[in-house]
Amino acid sequence: MIFVTAGSFLYSLRSEPAEAQSSPQYEYAVLTDVYDSFPPESLGVISSTAAVCVVKQQGCQIREFRADLNLSKFFQDEKIINDAIGRAAAADRVQQIAISRAIASLGAENWEMISSPDMRFGLVVTNPSGNQAFR
Repeated sequence: MIFVTAGSFLYSLRSEPAEAQSSPQYEYAVLTDVYDSFPPESLGVISSTAAVCVVKQQGCQIREFRADLNLSKFFQDEKIINDAIGRAAAADRVQQIAISRAIASLGAENWEMISSPDMRFGLVVTNPSGNQAFR
């Protein structure tokens, strides 16, 4: 059995089907990083990638889950201004999407979440109408 610690990041676990083995086998995956693409690949779109380390005997196998966000559509849908605060909210959103894609993909492959990821999106955005959104 392997035990991996990496701060308070996401730990995932899955076991192979019982009929395929004589003893339980476990694999671990850890959400290790979320990073933005810089410089942007195209104007008006920002990208973020969530990196997941699948722990193997030979070392860490990195899987990447990318998300893109159209800034114009984001500002329009959220009804916020394209300024520094609005762009920070967009950066948080695209990171959330990348993390969600990673978690959803692992879940579709029968991985189970055994601890919560350390995701803190503490930005408060107020749109022109005075409504606040917590990110």
